[in-house]
Amino acid sequence: MPKIVVKNPASLEVIETFPVPEISEIDLMINNSKKAFIKWKAFSLSQRQEILSKAADAIEARKDELAKLLTSEQGKPFHESNREIGAITSVFRLYAGMPIKPEIIQDNETTQIIVDQEPYGVCALILPWNYPVGLLGWKLAPCLLAGNTAIVKPSQFAPLAVIKCIEIISDFLPDNVVQPLPGGDQEGVYLTRHPGIARISFTGSQNTGKNILKSASENLPKITLEMSGNDAAIILPDCDLDKRFESIFWGCFFNIGQICVAIKRIYVHESIAPELIRRFKEKTEAMKIGNGLEPGVQMGPINNEKQLLKVYELVEDARNLGATIVAGGNKILGNGYFFQPTVLTDLDDSFRIVREEQFGPAIPILTYSDIDDAITRANNTVYGLGGSIWTEDIEIGKKLAKKLECGTVWVNAHMLVEHRAPFGGWKQSGMGRELGEAGLKEFLQTRTLYMVKS
Repeated sequence: MPKIVVKNPASLEVIETFPVPEISEIDLMINNSKKAFIKWKAFSLSQRQEILSKAADAIEARKDELAKLLTSEQGKPFHESNREIGAITSVFRLYAGMPIKPEIIQDNETTQIIVDQEPYGVCALILPWNYPVGLLGWKLAPCLLAGNTAIVKPSQFAPLAVIKCIEIISDFLPDNVVQPLPGGDQEGVYLTRHPGIARISFTGSQNTGKNILKSASENLPKITLEMSGNDAAIILPDCDLDKRFESIFWGCFFNIGQICVAIKRIYVHESIAPELIRRFKEKTEAMKIGNGLEPGVQMGPINNEKQLLKVYELVEDARNLGATIVAGGNKILGNGYFFQPTVLTDLDDSFRIVREEQFGPAIPILTYSDIDDAITRANNTVYGLGGSIWTEDIEIGKKLAKKLECGTVWVNAHMLVEHRAPFGGWKQSGMGRELGEAGLKEFLQTRTLYMVKS
């Protein structure tokens, strides 16, 4: 029987193996989820809210254990994993306090019109390997609050902490309300094309998202897709690098660049480009890279070999076309999927590493002289997830931010996420929204009631 092998990306040690589920097992999971839905949707809103709150407390009580497990399979430093476990508890608590209320459109002597909201049924929640536990919270908390049941498919590269969190959460739920489905691409395809799935929420690559749209087209479930990004940071000449550089740097290299909404390309005014590049070189060369469970490690490995090879390929392509490798640029020899944090200059928008999402520790720095040109270049992409403007003039920053064609724009920040605010992409970076009230509405379908009194 085929197996999924989960490795520690820092050592390549096998942590755990899973048998790949058979089709009949997936069918049984979906049927059990349908039965559980009948019971779960009958719970009152206050009962579901209380369960979410208890689940958050239970996860928080095991925060260090879960963070250690997450670092072992995903690779990120322990402090970043700890922060991610904190994120799922925060989101569960947010939705534990969120109301679901019918809206009265009209109520007079002749007619009452009410819009109410109902759950969909069985939802397929599909997670990536880069931020698996955090995104479990983004999807599962509103899914459960709305009264749906869920089959959660974690990435085959980082399923363990997700499965453990589901076990903890399930202690407070009726049987089969939430079920994990560890598997690979084939299992994901079968799940998304299954007629028993009423709703799909996916986070991952653009190609996989497009394939989900194709596989689900026959049954037309409702779909939310949060996909790839190629976020641009535009740095104005008045930007105070003494104040802003750390935020710019970690906007590129948090989780060693393996974040969909990380900075993927920088456009910096030519007058301050040399100073920015100098700081990037100094900072990247001082990074402590290693196993995320070791003290003081600031950057871990890339999660898997396929992604390591992609980053290497894009850096080599740029090098061969004449880009300057200011820092890094090579794999780190030894066990583990390690790659040096890399800074590239002397390249233009035609380079693949500028046009494509590298999703790793390599940042191209490009210059501009005219701000309108920088905005045009930043928008010249099929992606539209996020972007940022860096300036000491907030009014100018606000004005320029509205010119960026993406779902989230920051001024003097990047990757700052408030769980009450909607998150999602424009263009080919996705459809639908997560987080906040908008994220809850993705898991509810509306029904309009007309009641004629006379």
